[in-house]
Order: sequence, then C-alpha cells, then structure tokens
Amino acid sequence: MALYGTATGLASELGLEKLDTKTVQRFERWLGAIEARIKQRIPDLEALVAGGEIPGELVEDIVIAVAARHARNPDGFRMVSSQVDDAMIRRDYGGHTGRFELLAEEWALLEPREEMVFSILMGMGER
Repeated sequence: MALYGTATGLASELGLEKLDTKTVQRFERWLGAIEARIKQRIPDLEALVAGGEIPGELVEDIVIAVAARHARNPDGFRMVSSQVDDAMIRRDYGGHTGRFELLAEEWALLEPREEMVFSILMGMGER
C-alpha cells in the first residue's frame, strides 16, 4: 500500500467520480510501484519527509501526476494521427514511454540538495 497518494486522489485528478474495486486495486498497484521507484533512488524518502526536508504533499502530488500520465496514455504512444479524406488529426503525447517515469523536473524537486555557501572576493585592481 502506498504511503503517498490514494486511488481516490488519482481518480479526482483524472475526473472520475466512481471507482469499482478492480480500478481501485489497479490504481493502488500503480501508486505503490511509483513510490517504490522513487525509493530506489531516494531510499531514505520516509525519513526526509518525516524530518521536513521534503514535504509529504509534494511527494503525493508527484506520485499522482506520474500515475495520471500513465492512466491517460498507458501504452506510451508518442503520436497518433487519423485521416479521413482531406481532414487529418494528429496528437503528440510527448515522451511518455508507458512506464512509470518521473520527469527530470520531478526528480529535481524530490532529491535533497546540499546547501552551497561561497563568497566572492572583490579586488580593487590596479589603478
């Protein structure tokens, strides 16, 4: 069971009002798989959230966003086009691969950063 994100939260993101038992189970599997992927890269995720270094709401938002991308395009189609006579419709779904992948921006928000402190010495130069 996922700690971050719920089946009802994902349903809300997708605009679904009612969920049957199979859909709830599928959504919970997805959320658990996404969380496991995050924990592979950030093993101490729960400690970072508990310590306030990463907001739990942020983790939940990212987990739900990844699951929603997957729900909207489970096969990872990049481009779909339909043509009837002279009319053509094309849709580009971006780089989703059909797997649970976090975007670089999402990883950047999750990964703890080391604080860098530096100073610049200004010289007067020669006159």
